[in-house]
Amino acid sequence: MEYYVLDHNNRPLGPFSLLKLRQMGINRKSYVWAQGWSQWLRAGDVEEINKYVLHAPTDFQTAQPTLSVSPAQPKQQPEPPKAPSVHQPAVSHPEQSKTQPQDHSRTISFVYNPTPDKEKTPTSSPSTPVGKPALSRRNRHLLTWVMIIFALVCLLTSTNPNIFAHRREAREVVEEAVQADISSGNTSGTDYPNGTSVDNIFDASLVYHNYYIFSTTTVQLRRTTHFLSLGILGQVFTVSPDML
Repeated sequence: MEYYVLDHNNRPLGPFSLLKLRQMGINRKSYVWAQGWSQWLRAGDVEEINKYVLHAPTDFQTAQPTLSVSPAQPKQQPEPPKAPSVHQPAVSHPEQSKTQPQDHSRTISFVYNPTPDKEKTPTSSPSTPVGKPALSRRNRHLLTWVMIIFALVCLLTSTNPNIFAHRREAREVVEEAVQADISSGNTSGTDYPNGTSVDNIFDASLVYHNYYIFSTTTVQLRRTTHFLSLGILGQVFTVSPDML
Protein backbone atom coordinates (compact mmCIF):
# COMPACT_ATOMS: atom_id res chain seq x y z
CA MET A 1 0.00 0.00 0.00
CA GLU A 2 1.18 3.52 -0.78
CA TYR A 3 0.71 6.49 1.52
CA TYR A 4 0.50 10.26 1.35
CA VAL A 5 2.42 12.35 3.88
CA LEU A 6 1.95 15.90 5.19
CA ASP A 7 5.13 17.99 5.02
CA HIS A 8 6.13 20.75 7.45
CA ASN A 9 3.99 23.25 5.54
CA ASN A 10 0.92 21.04 5.88
CA ARG A 11 0.99 20.07 2.20
CA PRO A 12 0.18 16.47 1.15
CA LEU A 13 2.97 14.71 -0.75
CA GLY A 14 2.98 11.26 -2.34
CA PRO A 15 1.98 8.59 -2.68
CA PHE A 16 5.11 6.81 -1.36
CA SER A 17 5.99 3.19 -0.76
CA LEU A 18 7.07 1.86 2.64
CA LEU A 19 10.72 1.94 1.56
CA LYS A 20 10.41 5.55 0.47
CA LEU A 21 8.71 6.48 3.77
CA ARG A 22 11.61 4.97 5.68
CA GLN A 23 14.12 6.89 3.54
CA MET A 24 12.19 10.10 4.17
CA GLY A 25 12.63 9.57 7.93
CA ILE A 26 9.04 10.05 9.07
CA ASN A 27 8.30 9.61 12.78
CA ARG A 28 5.37 8.38 14.84
CA LYS A 29 3.72 11.82 14.90
CA SER A 30 3.78 12.32 11.12
CA TYR A 31 0.35 12.36 9.47
CA VAL A 32 -0.27 9.77 6.71
CA TRP A 33 -3.21 8.87 4.51
CA ALA A 34 -4.01 6.06 2.10
CA GLN A 35 -6.72 5.60 -0.48
CA GLY A 36 -9.95 4.49 1.12
CA TRP A 37 -9.32 6.23 4.45
CA SER A 38 -11.74 8.84 5.77
CA GLN A 39 -9.14 10.88 7.67
CA TRP A 40 -5.43 11.42 8.28
CA LEU A 41 -3.77 9.22 10.89
CA ARG A 42 -0.55 9.35 12.89
CA ALA A 43 2.14 7.11 11.42
CA GLY A 44 2.56 5.39 14.78
CA ASP A 45 -1.12 4.34 14.69
CA VAL A 46 -0.81 2.51 11.36
CA GLU A 47 0.26 -1.11 11.97
CA GLU A 48 2.02 -1.57 8.61
CA ILE A 49 4.03 1.66 8.89
CA ASN A 50 4.77 1.03 12.56
CA LYS A 51 6.13 -2.44 11.76
CA TYR A 52 8.00 -1.94 8.47
CA VAL A 53 9.03 1.74 8.68
CA LEU A 54 9.31 2.95 12.26
CA HIS A 55 10.54 -0.36 13.70
CA ALA A 56 11.83 -1.99 10.52
CA PRO A 57 14.70 -4.56 10.71
CA THR A 58 18.13 -3.85 9.22
CA ASP A 59 17.39 -5.69 5.99
CA PHE A 60 14.25 -3.81 5.14
CA GLN A 61 14.13 -5.12 1.58
CA THR A 62 13.61 -8.70 2.76
CA ALA A 63 11.56 -7.86 5.86
CA GLN A 64 8.91 -5.73 4.27
CA PRO A 65 5.71 -7.39 3.01
CA THR A 66 5.56 -8.59 -0.55
CA LEU A 67 4.76 -5.63 -2.72
CA SER A 68 4.54 -5.73 -6.43
CA VAL A 69 6.57 -2.85 -7.77
CA SER A 70 5.68 -2.07 -11.32
CA PRO A 71 5.49 1.09 -13.35
CA ALA A 72 2.50 3.07 -12.38
CA GLN A 73 -0.35 2.96 -14.83
CA PRO A 74 -2.46 5.99 -15.63
CA LYS A 75 -5.26 6.16 -13.14
CA GLN A 76 -7.46 8.63 -11.42
CA GLN A 77 -5.57 10.60 -8.76
CA PRO A 78 -7.03 9.94 -5.26
CA GLU A 79 -8.08 12.94 -3.27
CA PRO A 80 -6.73 12.88 0.30
CA PRO A 81 -9.05 14.22 2.97
CA LYS A 82 -8.41 17.53 4.60
CA ALA A 83 -5.50 17.70 7.01
CA PRO A 84 -6.22 17.43 10.76
CA SER A 85 -7.71 20.66 12.09
CA VAL A 86 -5.51 20.77 15.22
CA HIS A 87 -2.68 23.24 14.60
CA GLN A 88 -2.93 22.60 10.82
CA PRO A 89 -3.76 25.18 8.14
CA ALA A 90 -6.67 24.54 5.84
CA VAL A 91 -5.83 23.00 2.44
CA SER A 92 -8.02 23.18 -0.68
CA HIS A 93 -7.60 21.08 -3.83
CA PRO A 94 -7.96 22.44 -7.34
CA GLU A 95 -9.95 20.39 -9.75
CA GLN A 96 -7.90 17.39 -10.93
CA SER A 97 -7.93 15.96 -14.42
CA LYS A 98 -9.17 12.39 -14.77
CA THR A 99 -6.08 11.09 -16.60
CA GLN A 100 -2.39 11.45 -15.93
CA PRO A 101 0.29 12.22 -18.54
CA GLN A 102 2.27 9.29 -19.96
CA ASP A 103 5.40 10.12 -17.94
CA HIS A 104 3.48 8.92 -14.86
CA SER A 105 4.56 11.94 -12.80
CA ARG A 106 2.66 12.36 -9.58
CA THR A 107 2.46 16.06 -8.87
CA ILE A 108 -0.26 17.52 -6.70
CA SER A 109 -1.02 21.24 -6.60
CA PHE A 110 -2.47 22.87 -3.52
CA VAL A 111 -3.61 26.32 -2.52
CA TYR A 112 -2.38 27.23 0.96
CA ASN A 113 -4.73 29.46 2.88
CA PRO A 114 -3.45 29.91 6.43
CA THR A 115 -6.13 30.75 8.91
CA PRO A 116 -4.49 31.44 12.26
CA ASP A 117 -6.53 30.50 15.27
CA LYS A 118 -7.85 33.39 17.24
CA GLU A 119 -6.86 33.35 20.83
CA LYS A 120 -9.83 32.97 23.09
CA THR A 121 -9.70 35.22 26.07
CA PRO A 122 -11.90 34.36 29.03
CA THR A 123 -14.65 36.83 29.61
CA SER A 124 -16.59 37.28 32.80
CA SER A 125 -20.20 38.26 32.88
CA PRO A 126 -20.73 41.75 34.34
CA SER A 127 -23.63 40.31 36.31
CA THR A 128 -21.43 37.83 38.16
CA PRO A 129 -21.71 38.60 41.87
CA VAL A 130 -18.50 39.72 43.53
CA GLY A 131 -17.82 39.19 47.21
CA LYS A 132 -20.15 37.51 49.67
CA PRO A 133 -23.33 35.92 48.26
CA ALA A 134 -26.59 37.69 49.04
CA LEU A 135 -28.88 36.26 51.71
CA SER A 136 -31.80 34.18 50.54
CA ARG A 137 -35.35 35.44 50.91
CA ARG A 138 -36.02 33.06 53.79
CA ASN A 139 -32.86 34.10 55.64
CA ARG A 140 -33.71 37.78 55.20
CA HIS A 141 -37.16 37.22 56.72
CA LEU A 142 -35.66 35.25 59.60
CA LEU A 143 -33.09 37.97 60.28
CA THR A 144 -35.82 40.61 60.22
CA TRP A 145 -37.89 38.75 62.79
CA VAL A 146 -34.87 38.21 65.04
CA MET A 147 -34.11 41.93 64.95
CA ILE A 148 -37.76 42.79 65.73
CA ILE A 149 -37.88 40.39 68.67
CA PHE A 150 -34.56 41.67 70.01
CA ALA A 151 -35.75 45.28 69.78
CA LEU A 152 -39.02 44.39 71.51
CA VAL A 153 -37.22 42.63 74.37
CA CYS A 154 -34.93 45.62 74.82
CA LEU A 155 -37.95 47.94 74.90
CA LEU A 156 -39.84 45.81 77.45
CA THR A 157 -36.78 45.47 79.67
CA SER A 158 -35.99 49.16 79.66
CA THR A 159 -39.60 50.16 80.42
CA ASN A 160 -40.33 47.53 83.10
CA PRO A 161 -41.79 49.42 86.11
CA ASN A 162 -39.88 49.13 89.41
CA ILE A 163 -41.31 48.49 92.88
CA PHE A 164 -41.79 52.18 93.61
CA ALA A 165 -44.04 52.60 90.58
CA HIS A 166 -46.14 49.65 91.75
CA ARG A 167 -46.44 51.07 95.29
CA ARG A 168 -47.48 54.46 93.96
CA GLU A 169 -50.17 53.09 91.65
CA ALA A 170 -51.51 50.45 94.12
CA ARG A 171 -51.62 52.67 97.21
CA GLU A 172 -55.14 53.98 96.52
CA VAL A 173 -56.50 50.50 95.76
CA VAL A 174 -55.11 48.96 98.96
CA GLU A 175 -56.25 51.90 101.07
CA GLU A 176 -59.81 51.65 99.72
CA ALA A 177 -59.88 47.89 100.30
CA VAL A 178 -58.67 48.27 103.92
CA GLN A 179 -61.22 50.99 104.67
CA ALA A 180 -64.01 48.88 103.22
CA ASP A 181 -62.85 45.92 105.31
CA ILE A 182 -62.78 47.95 108.51
CA SER A 183 -66.19 49.53 107.80
CA SER A 184 -67.77 46.11 107.39
CA GLY A 185 -66.75 45.13 110.95
CA ASN A 186 -65.48 41.72 109.82
CA THR A 187 -61.87 42.34 110.84
CA SER A 188 -60.01 42.05 114.10
CA GLY A 189 -56.66 43.27 115.36
CA THR A 190 -55.00 40.02 114.33
CA ASP A 191 -55.89 40.58 110.66
CA TYR A 192 -53.54 43.59 110.48
CA PRO A 193 -50.75 42.94 112.99
CA ASN A 194 -48.70 45.88 111.66
CA GLY A 195 -51.59 48.30 111.60
CA THR A 196 -53.94 49.49 108.91
CA SER A 197 -51.58 52.06 107.47
CA VAL A 198 -50.89 51.41 103.77
CA ASP A 199 -47.16 52.10 104.22
CA ASN A 200 -46.98 49.58 107.07
CA ILE A 201 -48.87 46.99 105.00
CA PHE A 202 -46.59 47.52 102.02
CA ASP A 203 -43.43 47.35 104.13
CA ALA A 204 -44.56 44.16 105.80
CA SER A 205 -46.20 42.16 103.01
CA LEU A 206 -45.75 43.75 99.53
CA VAL A 207 -43.66 41.42 97.32
CA TYR A 208 -42.20 42.63 93.99
CA HIS A 209 -41.70 39.99 91.22
CA ASN A 210 -39.35 41.08 88.42
CA TYR A 211 -39.56 39.07 85.17
CA TYR A 212 -37.32 41.53 83.24
CA ILE A 213 -39.86 42.24 80.51
CA PHE A 214 -42.73 42.72 82.96
CA SER A 215 -43.26 42.72 86.73
CA THR A 216 -46.00 41.94 89.26
CA THR A 217 -46.71 42.52 92.96
CA THR A 218 -48.60 40.61 95.62
CA VAL A 219 -49.80 41.83 99.00
CA GLN A 220 -51.03 40.06 102.13
CA LEU A 221 -54.33 41.24 103.55
CA ARG A 222 -56.19 39.42 106.32
CA ARG A 223 -53.41 36.81 106.35
CA THR A 224 -54.18 36.01 102.69
CA THR A 225 -51.88 36.74 99.74
CA HIS A 226 -53.56 38.64 96.88
CA PHE A 227 -52.38 39.56 93.38
CA LEU A 228 -52.14 43.35 93.36
CA SER A 229 -50.62 44.80 90.15
CA LEU A 230 -48.99 44.14 86.76
CA GLY A 231 -46.35 46.42 85.26
CA ILE A 232 -45.33 46.47 81.57
CA LEU A 233 -44.15 49.08 79.05
CA GLY A 234 -43.88 51.69 81.79
CA GLN A 235 -47.49 51.25 82.90
CA VAL A 236 -48.85 49.67 86.13
CA PHE A 237 -52.27 48.01 86.06
CA THR A 238 -53.93 47.22 89.44
CA VAL A 239 -56.83 45.02 90.43
CA SER A 240 -60.08 46.51 91.74
CA PRO A 241 -60.55 46.93 95.52
CA ASP A 242 -63.33 44.32 95.47
CA MET A 243 -60.79 41.62 94.55
CA LEU A 244 -58.70 42.23 97.67
